[in-house]
Amino acid sequence: MMSPFDSGSGQPGLGQLWREAPQRLQRKPWIVVAVLAAVVALGFVAFRSTGSSGPVPNQGPIAALTVTTTPLMQREMRTTISGVGSIVAWQELPIGAESPGLRVVEVLADEGDDVKAGQVLARLDSRVLGAQLRAQDARVAEARANVVVADNNLKRAQDLVSRGVVSGATLDDRKSAADTASARLAQALASRDELASRVAQTNIVAPAAGHISKRAVLLGDVVASGTEAFRLIRDNKLELNAQISETDLGAIAPGQEARVLHEGTVPVTGTVRLIAPIVDAKSRLGTVHISLPQDSGLRVGMYARAEITLANKPVATLPESAVIWRDERATVFVVGADGVIAERAVEVGGRQGNFVEIRKGLNANEPVVSSGGGFLHDGDRVRVNNAGIDAQAGAPKAP
Repeated sequence: MMSPFDSGSGQPGLGQLWREAPQRLQRKPWIVVAVLAAVVALGFVAFRSTGSSGPVPNQGPIAALTVTTTPLMQREMRTTISGVGSIVAWQELPIGAESPGLRVVEVLADEGDDVKAGQVLARLDSRVLGAQLRAQDARVAEARANVVVADNNLKRAQDLVSRGVVSGATLDDRKSAADTASARLAQALASRDELASRVAQTNIVAPAAGHISKRAVLLGDVVASGTEAFRLIRDNKLELNAQISETDLGAIAPGQEARVLHEGTVPVTGTVRLIAPIVDAKSRLGTVHISLPQDSGLRVGMYARAEITLANKPVATLPESAVIWRDERATVFVVGADGVIAERAVEVGGRQGNFVEIRKGLNANEPVVSSGGGFLHDGDRVRVNNAGIDAQAGAPKAP
């Protein structure tokens, strides 16, 4: 077994030198002196490392910063609910061609035009249908003439029967002829009305007043039945479909004012028209329809933000300096009883002055680092110094 004094490296260690000391003392006395000096030095080092002071206790992390803390404070705050969404038409009406296979001969409206209800937007070729209508008018005139002849024959037959000149069978024949003539006239009139409607359909008209947002036909196009020719924003009304968190929907009601902001245009004031009855199961967002004024300067498809301001109410707040944003998440630092801080994610609400609403993530009276959190990390130890903080004039009370 190798002695602790043996080096194990092929060179003589302290043990070997000690065993060979008598021989070496005779040959080289200075070697013994060197060995004894090394033993004394090792003993002194061992004594210092295992001295009477005992092992050094684990002191833990050393406090690096002195901080001030604050609990949640109740403040009267005008809460603002925010949401984003797209500008859409209140009602966007597709206007199509009803008569199939006809050519466009005139386009009277274009994108961006304001039109009235019943205004002609485009005309289709109606020459064939017009000729058919005129021919049907002639058939109607002929049927009317036949009705007159049949009625006169019926009257004469009735007179002759009363005098006994003709039989009752002749009277029945005259009645049947009169009824047939009346039926043929009704049929001719119905056919004429159908043709007149088809001729009218060669004019593509606006079903309501509004703003032309799209034109899909050109001069010379041959349209099929149902082909969309124009798209109309009814009454030129736009609205913002703002996506609002499900937790805020209960505080919104139709008729409330909403401030709508879009980069590149001045802010406008809209009105909440409707709150959608369904919340998206994945995003947990509901749609709030906000009507916009006609002179808003906004256009369909734009992306805008809505701010709905509610009445003042007491809410839990922290100084804005206490909230740190990391990885797009609001974070605060809570100081434990041992001075070690814990990072805590919170949900923030509205802002007013230098204070921000805290909706979730903190309990009442938990001490939160009020400033300087950007230099801290989870698990750091700090010193708390709140001297003079409670004496601030007008400081709100903790909940």
